[in-house]
Amino acid sequence: MLRAELDACLLTDAEIRLGPDGWDALPDPLGPGDSDAAPDHDHDAPPVSATPSTVG
Repeated sequence: MLRAELDACLLTDAEIRLGPDGWDALPDPLGPGDSDAAPDHDHDAPPVSATPSTVG
């Protein structure tokens, strides 16, 4: 069942040819949600350096 729901979200060849501007006009196969909400991260922010954590 989950696989069928996810497969329904895939674009057809015709939908792919629409490009990003056309994709905005397509219905959301997952239904309404907060997809228009602002992301919780900043793509323009510099990368964060990973440092090993210490457990004391």
